[in-house]
Amino acid sequence: MKVIMISGRAGAGKSTFTKFCMEYLSSKNQISTLVPFARGVKSTAKESFGWDGEKDDAGRRLLQGIGLLGRAYNENLWAEQAIHKIDMTFVIGSDTIFIDDWRFPNEGKVVSEKYDACKIRINRPEEYLPLFGTPLYSDVSETSLPDYDEGIYDFVVTNDDGLDELRVLAESIIKSIFSEEETNV
Repeated sequence: MKVIMISGRAGAGKSTFTKFCMEYLSSKNQISTLVPFARGVKSTAKESFGWDGEKDDAGRRLLQGIGLLGRAYNENLWAEQAIHKIDMTFVIGSDTIFIDDWRFPNEGKVVSEKYDACKIRINRPEEYLPLFGTPLYSDVSETSLPDYDEGIYDFVVTNDDGLDELRVLAESIIKSIFSEEETNV
């Protein structure tokens, strides 16, 4: 079983990349599950603040605020919640877990200490990022992980050539992560 953690700024293509990876694995009869760190943040936003699910400026500020308050209480709060969900997911038979919203170094450490984790960074030119030029672009949740660092990431993807190329990159990386002999991927 493998956990694949994906980082990148808002709008870099993390969720789309994850979707392409999961579709490819599904085509090879592999079961994969998405377990985002922000699941607890989003449920708190909906239940306690009436968040409508929109990631406009107000929605992103709310999510960032809840996330940071939770981290101030317990730095590993969101990672520990995700680990609990991952443990439950492995029990029901998932081959691969994707976390498509890895934003802080401690999250990577907590997950890597417990699971065989692969870490991927998705970068996109700034002019395509929706938060570029706004105060939200400089939020710690957007800047705590570097864009490039071979010491942190197993793969760094530059998303600057359209969806078809991103799909090709996703499939290529999945093939690289899993040897043909192990999973028929």
